[in-house]
Amino acid sequence: MIASLDVKDKLLTYPGLYNVYPIRNEVSQFGNLDIAANTLESPVLDDQYGRVFSENVYKFGVPYGKSSSMPFYPCGFSGEIVGEMRVPYRRVPVFRVRDISELNNLFADVKKYSPQHEILARGQTSTYSLSRSDEEKHLLFGSIDHVEPSFLASGIRKGYSELFLNCLWESQARILLHDISVDMKDELTSEEFVRFSESTNRLQSGPRFIPFGLGLAQHYGLPSVGLDLTDNLQVALWFASNSIDIDASGCAICKPVQDLGSSRLFFFRCPKNAVYSHEVVKPDCFPECRPDHQNAWFGHVGWGQAKNQMASYLCCVVEVTSEILKMVPPNFEDRLFPVCENDPILNYFWKIRGLSRYEGEAKRALSSVYRRENA
Repeated sequence: MIASLDVKDKLLTYPGLYNVYPIRNEVSQFGNLDIAANTLESPVLDDQYGRVFSENVYKFGVPYGKSSSMPFYPCGFSGEIVGEMRVPYRRVPVFRVRDISELNNLFADVKKYSPQHEILARGQTSTYSLSRSDEEKHLLFGSIDHVEPSFLASGIRKGYSELFLNCLWESQARILLHDISVDMKDELTSEEFVRFSESTNRLQSGPRFIPFGLGLAQHYGLPSVGLDLTDNLQVALWFASNSIDIDASGCAICKPVQDLGSSRLFFFRCPKNAVYSHEVVKPDCFPECRPDHQNAWFGHVGWGQAKNQMASYLCCVVEVTSEILKMVPPNFEDRLFPVCENDPILNYFWKIRGLSRYEGEAKRALSSVYRRENA
């Protein structure tokens, strides 16, 4: 977690290449500001957020702010607070809402409060915490009994090389677009096919292509350097209240969780250049697929030396209750996970999953694609 660096380390020389935050020795106003140093002596790095401090600031400054004196992070909504989580420079409130109307009001209020950001949601049946030593917790946050949520990308959790995943999904996205174009030529009008071809060429030659490829992979269960998010509360609530059990063959069974005690909705205040909407990024006339049905966004975070970067965008959390789950329509999974016949992207990944030409790490990555067993 915390690692010592040499002042001439490449991570400090080229911070942008390694996702290291450029401002050093940034101490919360609720830390020990008198400890803040202008020089970077004996630097240390928190590789969860790419934050760099001098050893003196790390040991005595409580740089992320003391939990005991820090107010709740303002998100634009005033409601019943039943808990908290800690991320750098924020004490994040956990709300309990009475009903669907109050949940909708929360979502609207948070959006209104931060119009320059994308407000996106993620539903989980459990909260995963970063594993830090008590010493690190105390030095960074001034406490040891707080919850610091973990939103590590699947590629990091499974031990893949970031460069390998970028290359793998970029190449697969190019092959996919080529294969789809063959089928689309017969399905689209000549005018639509020209639009599809031109927008595909623009995408492949632009900066959004790698996030497009990573996002497609992520939405089908394949390891990536980021997380899937949504701007649809129904989608987020479904994922917060259902488990997905995947067997070795890639067949998944969706089951409602019996106990909602650990289920949460996480709301993120995201910089617009760190998240990508599938609806916006995809080429014109692109076939409808799983990401469309899930109102999917991809957060290109968690790479380099800021593995838990998504947590730094967390602005509030909501307990999931049976009352707000009434928002989710019956059999909603039928919409969220189209069958192979109706999802050409799933059909592509499913076909190449077992091809013998893929070996080693590529084979391991492709084996993660899944489809619903009863779909």
